[in-house]
Amino acid sequence: MIKKQGTLLIICLALLHAILPASITYAIEGGESAIGENVITMIQRTSSGQFYQQCSGTVIAPRLVVTAKHCFPMHNSEHVLGQLSEVAFPGSDLNKTFETAKILKIITTPGNYVVNSDDLAILITATNLPVLGNVRLASKDDIERFRITNPKVVTLGYGSNALSNGMQKTPLKIVNKFVSNHNNIPSESFSVEYTSDASYVCGGDSGGPSYVIENDVMVYIGPTSSATREGCAYGVRGGPHRVSGSAIAFKDALLVTAQEALKEFQLKEELEAKAKAETEAKIAAEVSESLMKNKTLKVCIKGVAVKKVFGKNSKCPKGYKIRK
Repeated sequence: MIKKQGTLLIICLALLHAILPASITYAIEGGESAIGENVITMIQRTSSGQFYQQCSGTVIAPRLVVTAKHCFPMHNSEHVLGQLSEVAFPGSDLNKTFETAKILKIITTPGNYVVNSDDLAILITATNLPVLGNVRLASKDDIERFRITNPKVVTLGYGSNALSNGMQKTPLKIVNKFVSNHNNIPSESFSVEYTSDASYVCGGDSGGPSYVIENDVMVYIGPTSSATREGCAYGVRGGPHRVSGSAIAFKDALLVTAQEALKEFQLKEELEAKAKAETEAKIAAEVSESLMKNKTLKVCIKGVAVKKVFGKNSKCPKGYKIRK
């Protein structure tokens, strides 16, 4: 009887997998809550007000978000924002009211992405996002050191349980271990190994951050690009299995491009704000002048006291006389 039940369960799981849509997104399995930590999800809105999540990421500066390049569609051989329009504030619980920042621009290298080595994108937002934690970007020396010392790595993303449809509304995190790159992984990437058979990442965590914590400093390594666990949708256990991504330390030119683009936006915003203030001041002066022209001014005196009243039918306060 037990054997028949086991066989039936396997058949049901197989059927469930067969009827699930091919575009289903899986994410962190077996993780702990990361609400209030430095991990974001991107948002697309519908005309009815609904929102959908797309990938994960992290805030490295108040208006700069790092995520994976493959999270975006292609247009004329370049990656574009598509329907993505907003970034949720880091660590948000999307089951509750949450704040977002509009995405102004995506900065990537030209052409198709290359898994792990060239799967990195930087987003510029219209308003400041909080940088939660003491974050610094890993250097090339850090990456080489981590490959030798194999420190613990915290990997985050907006996950869901395996086989669930869609991404979770709260972020999750798991602890991994930094390892030397495995076969076919380029040197400009990073590789971390799962430390628990029950905790791992899948598709929904693309772009999510990995950090090494050193003396209360979050050393940001880079965004998740791919995972090697086969059959992660079934929660298959056993190892070693790894998650890999583009190490930001090897993308100096991309970071410089994003910083320069942000400066251009900020300069434009400052000029627009100045022009707006000047226009408003001019309008206020014109309104004031118009009011003065359309009112009759009377100067009232009482000893050394002076009061001004406006209007054709206005009168001086009691005890005051009109100065002639």
